[in-house]
Amino acid sequence: MAERAIAGLGTLDMERLRAGLDAWQANAAEPLARHEWTPAYLRYPLLDFRETPPPWTAPPADLRRARVALIGSAGLYARGQSSYDAENPLGDYTFRALPSGMDLRETGIAHDHFDSTAAREDRNAVFPLERLRELAEAGEIGGLTPHAFAFMGYQPNYVTLIERFIPDLLDAVMADRPDAAMLVPV
Repeated sequence: MAERAIAGLGTLDMERLRAGLDAWQANAAEPLARHEWTPAYLRYPLLDFRETPPPWTAPPADLRRARVALIGSAGLYARGQSSYDAENPLGDYTFRALPSGMDLRETGIAHDHFDSTAAREDRNAVFPLERLRELAEAGEIGGLTPHAFAFMGYQPNYVTLIERFIPDLLDAVMADRPDAAMLVPV
């Protein structure tokens, strides 16, 4: 049995989780291919964390000195970067590092699993980079890390999330040495 201890979540049996996801994927292949989400997810093997207390990390003592990393799941990517595979019925498990000083008008959105109307008009609706820069200029936060991080939040394979995506994203975020992170899910 391949168990994995996850901080704040306890020990997970990764082989059992992988088998459950594989069985679901095989049974849901046809509706997934047609992007018929409701029938595809009727038997999705949800993780049950009802008995698990949420992990908690205290914020920095003084946010006015904290460097903040922005992390968002709206599928933003910068001009010159590859788009996400938004058409893939099994998701896209990659992320993009975006310069924190970039102009958000130079970004695209590739995410087919939320109504992106507001985000297309103003990226700050889903990725408030400009609002964070304003907070830094006003002295409310210490500043931003060199990069903000974006990914497409439709990622139904939580084994891939646990084993690869989250560790890779955390390594990239931590390389920028943040004091705090702002997570913006869509």
